Amino acid sequence: MRTDDGAERPSARPLLLWPLLTVAFALHNLEEYLADLPAWASVPGRFPGGFPVSTPAFGSALLLLTLAFAALAAFAVLRRPAWSGAALACAALALLLNAVSHVLVSLLVWSVMPGLVSALLVLAPVCLSSLRSPPRGTVSTWTVVGAVLLALLVPAASLFLGARFPLPW
Repeated sequence: MRTDDGAERPSARPLLLWPLLTVAFALHNLEEYLADLPAWASVPGRFPGGFPVSTPAFGSALLLLTLAFAALAAFAVLRRPAWSGAALACAALALLLNAVSHVLVSLLVWSVMPGLVSALLVLAPVCLSSLRSPPRGTVSTWTVVGAVLLALLVPAASLFLGARFPLPW
């Protein structure tokens, strides 16, 4: 869609999908925390070396991730930058990779990984909806590279920060 001056106007679709993806992500994080993913992962044989952080540190990491994602979504919706569609596609792809990882890990260890239910029922459907018919030019090689980096580096960084500044509960 173009504005009067001929510039490309961002699609209105991300305005709805950013909040939906934020809620889906928050619900997924809540399930992981309430089901105590660190304790589940620390069972011998599930993860080599166990899980790298305690439950309070994991809670801090999840809170940090959720707040950062919500801030990005709020900025994207309120300011409507031209990059909003590409950022939404990148975030949705990264979260879809996370959802798939819950399925794969659950199958590999033959145990329901905390976060699997919300990954299947909430996160994956919202991610797939966000990736369905994206605005032209929003999905590129860089979007995929960015999504993979987000899926790997952002959780690692938040776990590091969570371990340094764990919540008191």
